[in-house]
Amino acid sequence: KLLKSFICTILYRLKELKWKDEGDHINDISTLSPNEKIVSCVNISEFKQGVYVVILSKTGQIKRTPLYQFDVTKTNKPSKCFKLLQDDEVVSANVTCGNTKICILSDSGSISTFDESEVKTVGIKAGGIKGIKLDKESKNVVGLVTLEPQERVNLIAVTGQKGVRIVDSNNLKETAR
Repeated sequence: KLLKSFICTILYRLKELKWKDEGDHINDISTLSPNEKIVSCVNISEFKQGVYVVILSKTGQIKRTPLYQFDVTKTNKPSKCFKLLQDDEVVSANVTCGNTKICILSDSGSISTFDESEVKTVGIKAGGIKGIKLDKESKNVVGLVTLEPQERVNLIAVTGQKGVRIVDSNNLKETAR
């Protein structure tokens, strides 16, 4: 099993640059291996109770971990946060408030929508649970959208065959995880 990582750095240590200046490489802050990539960046001012990080993998594994568990003292090296199976990778990481609606999107256009509370809270190094059952046309999960209560958005789905579909979030039916 693979353990995927996160990097925690203190913003005042980053150099302030003009908009045309080239920034520092991530390996100047922390060490990443060549096969790792950044999937999400979040600005955290306080590691509060009741706030969670929801992480999703391309095979549909999902986990929810309290934000305070990401508060680390070592900021110069990556810390482990998700136990993955072989040939799996993290596709999305979002911060949630505990009563969020989770929408998981597959590469075939199918979507699974359910309440965040259906995903049990686990520790930082734990693996995930199945968040979506991929159908025969789906190979991978491509994204995660989190919606706050009463939030309404339009989701735009673009296919490889140049098809486009706009879906109102109020029209999404909740499904069983």
